[in-house]
Amino acid sequence: MYKIVSRRELCGGIWEYVLRAPLVARAAKPGQFIIIRLHERGERIPLGIVDWDPGQGAVTVVFRERGKTTSQLVREYCPGDVILDVVGPLGNPVEIGRPGRVMCVGEDAWYANLYPLARALWEGGNEVICLVSTPNGSFWMDKFSAVAEVNLIGNPAAALRERLERERPALVWASGSPAMMRACSEICGERNIPIRVFLHPIMLDGTGICGSCRVEVGGEGKFVCLDGPTFDGAKVNWEALEVRLSAYREEERLALVRYFGKETG
Repeated sequence: MYKIVSRRELCGGIWEYVLRAPLVARAAKPGQFIIIRLHERGERIPLGIVDWDPGQGAVTVVFRERGKTTSQLVREYCPGDVILDVVGPLGNPVEIGRPGRVMCVGEDAWYANLYPLARALWEGGNEVICLVSTPNGSFWMDKFSAVAEVNLIGNPAAALRERLERERPALVWASGSPAMMRACSEICGERNIPIRVFLHPIMLDGTGICGSCRVEVGGEGKFVCLDGPTFDGAKVNWEALEVRLSAYREEERLALVRYFGKETG
């Protein structure tokens, strides 16, 4: 079992949890994730590893309270409590390299995924520019500002388009909703600028067996848990991803109704 070290609400329903998971903390790299299960009858959900401390044996996750499991985590699990399973690190680490100038575009809780990437890029001698959309309040600005030029923006796609009119980065990274990442990918495609995106489809086992996280990239089937979670945004079949993400929407709604005992807004 894995102990909750600390937790805090960062802003407007976005939470940061620090979990004691020594083996994960020692092996984690930028771009990877964990799968957690709260209790024996709980569902398995993926969460990006957004920071880690091998010395303390701890990993940090950031998420928006949205579904039944994240609601239960926020309402029932506090520092000192334990959760049943933490599996990871999973997924392929990001290849950092020396691309030069890199632009990172993020929104909402998803922009936390960009922090370990931005830090590694900065440590590797690259110039990092972050465009961050925070409609419900910003967080981690001190952490980001230590490794990148940070710009708070409104619409991510519009801000990216405006910035690309003035400068051309070697690479763009995007982490946000599928609609946001699709729009950013199209903007980069118009300018022949490579873009990488963080995909977050439905996922169960994290080992490629269940097939729940299958996506189409470059006309080929890929598993996000094994082949991702980052992909070439220009090659993602965004329509197919949207369909897959909506497959269990009614079941997700009913799970929330059962948990809260009423419809939620």
